[in-house]
Amino acid sequence: MGSTTAARWWMAGSGVAMVALGILARLDTTVAGTAPDALLRMNAMHGTVHALGGVLTIGAAAALNPRWLAVATFGYGAIFVFAFASNLASPDFFGMMPEAPANLGVHVMHATVAIASLALGALALRQSGGRASYVASPTSPTAAR
Repeated sequence: MGSTTAARWWMAGSGVAMVALGILARLDTTVAGTAPDALLRMNAMHGTVHALGGVLTIGAAAALNPRWLAVATFGYGAIFVFAFASNLASPDFFGMMPEAPANLGVHVMHATVAIASLALGALALRQSGGRASYVASPTSPTAAR
């Protein structure tokens, strides 16, 4: 299995997981919810962000060509680096989640998704031939001569 295939499966699988976590958080369960003993402390807003992001991630896994999938996978990792750092700096996300400040489970999830996505995105970029770019048509003035 090549790096691009691994990135595609990672994006699809993590997208499904994000949708599931979002739904669980919206339902306020013990797996993902506002209870102090929840595995992942998330409020409804946090759950909605994960559910919508998961849908976009599944779409990227299904629709993008290998080069753009690599870029999207790397970008997905960058988003989770931001999520990890901002939740670490402010567990209640700057007052937007006072009823469910981020716990260790949320930090571990964000860090794991960030590291895996950055690594798979970088490997897929290398396999796909570098940075994403548009390909000029053979008749355009910018086409290679």
